[in-house]
Amino acid sequence: MKFTPLITCLILLAALCPLPVQGAVDALGRINVKAYGAKGDNATDDTKAIQDAFAAVRENPYAEIVFPAGVYRISDVINIGGGANTRITGVGDCTITQMNPEKDIFYSDFAWRMTISGLTFRNGMHQVNLGNPNTDQGLVIVEKCKFIDAAGVAVQMRKNSNSTHLVVKDCNFSLCDQTLISHTDQSIFRDSWITTGWMKNKAAIENRGGRMVCENILGVPLVTGADQRWIDNYGLLTCRSFRFGGEFGGFTPVVNWAKRSPTAGGAAVVLEDCWVSALANKKRMCAVYCEEVPNTLVIRHCQLSGVPPVMVAPTLDLKRYFDHVRPGMLHFDFTGNSGEFAGQLPAAMLKAAKQRNTKPEPIEGQLTAKATKVALAKAVAAVKAMPADAATPAVYEGRTQKTDPADYVEFTNEIAVWDVEDYMDGMSVRNSAYLAVAPAGDDMVIVRRAPGMWPHVLVREVEIDLDATPFFSWKQKDSGKPSAYAIKMIHNESQKMMLLAEQHWMPFYDYRCVDLRKTFGLTGGKHTFSIRFYALGINITSATEVVRADAGDYQIIDFFRAEAE
Repeated sequence: MKFTPLITCLILLAALCPLPVQGAVDALGRINVKAYGAKGDNATDDTKAIQDAFAAVRENPYAEIVFPAGVYRISDVINIGGGANTRITGVGDCTITQMNPEKDIFYSDFAWRMTISGLTFRNGMHQVNLGNPNTDQGLVIVEKCKFIDAAGVAVQMRKNSNSTHLVVKDCNFSLCDQTLISHTDQSIFRDSWITTGWMKNKAAIENRGGRMVCENILGVPLVTGADQRWIDNYGLLTCRSFRFGGEFGGFTPVVNWAKRSPTAGGAAVVLEDCWVSALANKKRMCAVYCEEVPNTLVIRHCQLSGVPPVMVAPTLDLKRYFDHVRPGMLHFDFTGNSGEFAGQLPAAMLKAAKQRNTKPEPIEGQLTAKATKVALAKAVAAVKAMPADAATPAVYEGRTQKTDPADYVEFTNEIAVWDVEDYMDGMSVRNSAYLAVAPAGDDMVIVRRAPGMWPHVLVREVEIDLDATPFFSWKQKDSGKPSAYAIKMIHNESQKMMLLAEQHWMPFYDYRCVDLRKTFGLTGGKHTFSIRFYALGINITSATEVVRADAGDYQIIDFFRAEAE
């Protein structure tokens, strides 16, 4: 028998790189579930074997879990763990079937850096059910997978998974009750097919986080006659080239639940180059149904099959709805659409937006100026009554804190300006709307005026001699209140800004320092810096629990210093 050069190369590759069948990890860093007893014969219960394989990954964090072709039957949820480099790959025609309809298939509490590729998931409740406790720089990729007959959600990133970028691509969803739910800061869903399940009074997709982008999606609806919709939006949504199919009449593409914001960071719904049919949802026969009206509402170059672009819920009182929304914070664009009703827009919505009162809106839960003074005085008294710190110097990454005043310069309010009057990041609201600051002896107290948001205190233009004191150091004291924080530092001459720390969970009160020369690429001399301290107003205590600061809570800055070598 003769082989072509291509086939010969493939045979050699297979011989040189076989799938692992024995031991924990092969030479290519792969863990084969069959090495732990999984059969994949569509008869054996492979739950324990697969779980044992994932347990081995915890001891080999850079290994890849491999499922060879087969049908793996399970009877309980598989905890896939998580961490820095979780890779789960199906090879060939590979299916995981959940025999217990009340159980999930894959579950994780710490899906931080994770790729799931080439698997078919069948039955069960939630099929890929992931969470990330707001760990920064999270990236989760689900690709080239099939999801069939999920009684719950095919893919979801649960609540508190904010600091994650979720990417779902090249997938097929068939007869799942819901397709995708994301609570992440950003999610991308593209190049996929959805045939919905027979869902009732819900959406196939829920954007519960920040921004979601759906593009190149082919959607086929199975219509029940109940209140069905493709996407429920609670943040910022963009859909491009999404076929919101017309089978059985189709149902509503988007229901927007995100309320307009008076300042930057408002809600948005954008549909571009989409095909829309929504005749079978009698309650919401339109492209975008507004339970709330977002700041940005754009429908461009869409084909609207017998429905108008927008409807507003009759329960929404539009007369004063847009009051306090700042100038420039509303954008409605409906151009280039085709369809019998493509140009019909809610006149009451447009009139109310045009005639709105643009004065700033009161902040919910904000302390009055008088109450703020009382809260500051109370916090200052409490800090002054705290016992003095132990004299033992702290150590951070092998470097000992300087305790002799000759070896450091402390940036108290006597030599530096502690400012809360500049604008919050990405907002047209001043930090003073959320924070107040006052000295308490040689400490600084930051009192929260209102819950929520991410305000900061700016310590303006401190001069640091990198030849004499090249290390910047800081320390908080324990106020007994939520004390998560972040620190950014700006080198004023170059305008280079660096994130020095972002602490969402303990420890909050340890001594820390950075070498400014290494951090900013400087060699020495006198330089001017500004410091931004973000009072984040939260503590993440577990994968599912977050403690939030209330108005009147406070944080204590023990010191900001420049220290000698």
